[in-house]
Amino acid sequence: TTTGAASYSDDSSLESEPDVDGLSMVLDDFSFVSDGMESAGQNEKFKIIHEGQFTKIYCADDPKNEFGGCNRSVAIKALSDEFPDDEQVFRLRNEFTISKHLSQCNAVRKVLAQKKMYGIRTIIFEWAEGISLGEWISLHFIKRVTSSSLTASSSDCTMNCGSDLNLILQLAMNISDALADIHDSGVIHSNLTADNIIVDDSDDNMEVKIIGLSSAYLTTNDEEKNYSEKRKDILCLGLIFFEMFTGRCPFQRKQGEEATLGGHGGNKRIFLLSYNQLVYTLTSSVPLIFAELVLNLMEVDGSTCSSGSARDVSKELQSI
Repeated sequence: TTTGAASYSDDSSLESEPDVDGLSMVLDDFSFVSDGMESAGQNEKFKIIHEGQFTKIYCADDPKNEFGGCNRSVAIKALSDEFPDDEQVFRLRNEFTISKHLSQCNAVRKVLAQKKMYGIRTIIFEWAEGISLGEWISLHFIKRVTSSSLTASSSDCTMNCGSDLNLILQLAMNISDALADIHDSGVIHSNLTADNIIVDDSDDNMEVKIIGLSSAYLTTNDEEKNYSEKRKDILCLGLIFFEMFTGRCPFQRKQGEEATLGGHGGNKRIFLLSYNQLVYTLTSSVPLIFAELVLNLMEVDGSTCSSGSARDVSKELQSI
């Protein structure tokens, strides 16, 4: 059992199959354990939006907000395996419990229900508009390189435009504040990656929601341990900022393996790019003061992060 993980009740705590008429009619047309991925993709009211190793995420219309949301859509997270092992069940339950604990925290999606649908364990969240930060970074740098080519600029991915840098700085501050809100609510994320952040860039506010709470846990009365665990989240913040500022992953790519922030494990620094590669990549993309901040957050080459909390990181970005 994960140390400090939230407690949860047994299967009897799961609600029975949904009795919401409008959504049930949609769900009746599709079985979670069928191999009808194509039919789900063709259903405009019920779409698969992400398929991971152990879970699938669906977007379902809820036009009357009968599940308690306010966006007329819900996200349904379901275990992929019809017969999941104990670890998969624990992680899904833990995500529900942590999400309930964070019900007053605007940094995360509101959790609406935990249900068994057709025998499959699910969590239902309020729908959050936007795309993953990983997708946003990819699209942002593609647009930048395309624009650079069209203008015959000698710069590749360098942020030579003030508005471009300001946009990413605003996003970095919002992510830092969101993580700070989670920490202030007594939760350690423990798996913060670009794929676990949703970005809504429909306006200049660049609102974010942090997701992926299956391995999150509550803080304890041990302040020294809490501080150490929060610093691990902040280190991950540095890794994410590196990718945001440069468009590149800070990890070495193994042969035949995609290098993504979402793929790092417990030994986060073993497979980092070399110190010289990290410094060159950052200083080729952003002014030195930003490069130093990111390298300190990543604790590269023995450097020590001067920010004591995620809120301090946001303040430091603001001061710069």
